[in-house]
Amino acid sequence: MFGSGHDDDLIRWSSWGEKAVRRSKEEHKPLFLYIGSPTCRLCNIEYRESFANDEVAKLLNEDFVPVRVERESFPILSDSAMSVNRIMNGSGGWPLNLFLTPDLKPFFVSSYMPLKGTPDRPGFLDCLPRIKWLWLTENEALVRASEEVLESLKKSAVTETSDIPESTLKAASEELLNDLDELWGGFGQGGKFTPVQELLFLSEYDRRTGCKRCGEALRLSLDGMSMGAIRDHLGGGFHSCTLDREWRRPRFEKLLVDQAMAAMVFAEGFDRYGKVFHWRVADETLAYALLNLYSPGRGFLASQSYETEDGDMDYYLWTSDEIDSALGENAGLFKRAYGITDEGNYIEETTGSPSGKNVLFLTAPLDRLAEDEGMEDEQDLEDLLAKGRQVLSSLRRERLEPEKDGRILSDWNGFFIAALARCGRLMDRRNYVALAERECSRIWSEGELFHIGDIPATLDDYAAVIWSFLETYRSTDNMVWRERAKKLLVRCEELFGLEGRGYRLSECAGEGILFARSHGRDGLYPSGNAVMANNLVTLWECTEEKDYRDRAIEVITSFGEGVKRVPGGYSHLLTALSRVLP
Repeated sequence: MFGSGHDDDLIRWSSWGEKAVRRSKEEHKPLFLYIGSPTCRLCNIEYRESFANDEVAKLLNEDFVPVRVERESFPILSDSAMSVNRIMNGSGGWPLNLFLTPDLKPFFVSSYMPLKGTPDRPGFLDCLPRIKWLWLTENEALVRASEEVLESLKKSAVTETSDIPESTLKAASEELLNDLDELWGGFGQGGKFTPVQELLFLSEYDRRTGCKRCGEALRLSLDGMSMGAIRDHLGGGFHSCTLDREWRRPRFEKLLVDQAMAAMVFAEGFDRYGKVFHWRVADETLAYALLNLYSPGRGFLASQSYETEDGDMDYYLWTSDEIDSALGENAGLFKRAYGITDEGNYIEETTGSPSGKNVLFLTAPLDRLAEDEGMEDEQDLEDLLAKGRQVLSSLRRERLEPEKDGRILSDWNGFFIAALARCGRLMDRRNYVALAERECSRIWSEGELFHIGDIPATLDDYAAVIWSFLETYRSTDNMVWRERAKKLLVRCEELFGLEGRGYRLSECAGEGILFARSHGRDGLYPSGNAVMANNLVTLWECTEEKDYRDRAIEVITSFGEGVKRVPGGYSHLLTALSRVLP
């Protein structure tokens, strides 16, 4: 499995860092970076398929300096590598196979690579000899090409300062609403992630302007996600994404950061519209993480995989016969409600064919299902379904559980602690607030902040931890957390602050693709600059000290030209702008 570090690995992997780079320079060999994640299915497939091959191992060991990188542990490097892939190939996706010159200039990159190539995808056995030959015989041309790629990467990272008119908020809302899936919620017509920062922005804009469509988009998306298979209906929590627009074909890994963001947006839905079902989803999401990802005294684990230690991927799946055997006379109703079929509703990702097994998703809202079943009260239906879920949960606990990634990431812990404090406040769950305060105390007691282990903290780490302190302050009125947030802010400014502008992503610039960068556009999660802008607005609201507002505006406007070009891509930054405008 990726990142497992088995002693019997055929490839002599180096750790990412100065030692590997120095070896590359001394031996004049290109670096091969394999960047992936323990919870990524394609990463594990590539690892087992290609890196256990004797010929691939021989080529990598003799002609390259092979480095295995866990993308969550080195987020700046991983982000730069993904940008290279988009520039060179016009696409994204993990894993990434990146080839660098000894001075860290990229000259070849590909996402998933099979052992042997196909007409539309390169393979290791085809590419490695070719890359070796080019390095030895066409070195000058290859280096020139790498410099051109690096220059394109630097140009794509340039930020342009500009004032952002209030009308940009409307433009962002319209851009997002135009992309809204009117049937299933979320955005776009293909596979989906939980679009949290976009939905929180629409909620903020609805609060500010009374935009009814924004509120409807939030409710539609929350309903779609909560009914779909992206949510684990038995154990709580959210899977990382779905491959379809209906939220019914999940990739089963569960990431801590997704639990944090999903809980926040469902608590927001409950706070805005009072729908008890949204409260329940948020509560079950936090409960999943507390039961499965919490390590007292250490913090919250990064994730839970899609597969067990022995490679079984069926933990979340059921056959129709298994449902019949478990639920008896109530099986028919349960199967109709949750879309269970004899041929299986779960489509196998690699083949595109029915798997013969089923994943749970509600086929319609409870009130409509109750009507279809001839029930006058939807609560009667929910009571029956709850009994069925309880039986299946008990049976599932007898199965071997998917593996967990025991890394403690400061940024993801910050997001989750912020979610605990915020949800505890909005949902009147004081136990969540108490735990948030305890975890903030743990982080503060550890002293200097690191990303993980001895890897230096990034902007994202500081931004998320400051957010957690401020949410805890807002939920407890304990001035300690406001003052500690202010002290962390001072340290953040020392490490990452750019005078009159936003923040760079890391403390030190490196050579090649590790040049100093700053960006404010959201990815799957809010950008560090956007989180910091909101932190500054919160401090201004709490203290009425104008310097915080002024600094927030500097951060926001430092990405002004990008915001005006693609306003919907800066949702969390625009949430801060909406809060700071009169």
